[in-house]
Amino acid sequence: MYLCRCNLSFASKYKHVPSEFQNKIIMYYTKIIVQHKDGSKAKGVKVSLSINGIFSGGVTPNSYTDRFGEAIISHESRGSAKVLVNGTTRTTIQVPGETVVFI
Repeated sequence: MYLCRCNLSFASKYKHVPSEFQNKIIMYYTKIIVQHKDGSKAKGVKVSLSINGIFSGGVTPNSYTDRFGEAIISHESRGSAKVLVNGTTRTTIQVPGETVVFI
């Protein structure tokens, strides 16, 4: 699991945000490795996550695999997520995390 703290200026305007979290947001990172069925790495493949959640869910912006077939996706939520490869759901995982998807 990857974790990063980043500035979020508008959070301090809301009184319901605890003071220790004002101006902070926690970002999580999930690694998706995409391979062809023959085991070769899939370069330039579009990958995103559809994260479940009433308030915190949604679809992440698209990421693309590098020459190693790896895409790192940043997101603000944790929980169950569908892995979308070229717009098609391939599997469901717990995020943050890491998985291999075969196409």
